[in-house]
Amino acid sequence: MASIYGADFTIEDEFVPTFSIQVHLGEKEGEEATLVVSFCQDYPTSAPPLFHLSIPWMRGTEKQRLSAALEELYV
Repeated sequence: MASIYGADFTIEDEFVPTFSIQVHLGEKEGEEATLVVSFCQDYPTSAPPLFHLSIPWMRGTEKQRLSAALEELYV
């Protein structure tokens, strides 16, 4: 992941595997999204990864659809 995302990939916690990826969607400041993903001990056998989206400019329904799509990837 680090080789793909470079400086936009950050390991947040090594003990509870957690990383974040910042995606720049445009030239202007504020046109970015951050995805934080954590893997619990039960992953992948009985628990999905946990994630948090930070997309300040995206409306609630759009963000909900994106979250549902990410959850569907695990299923």
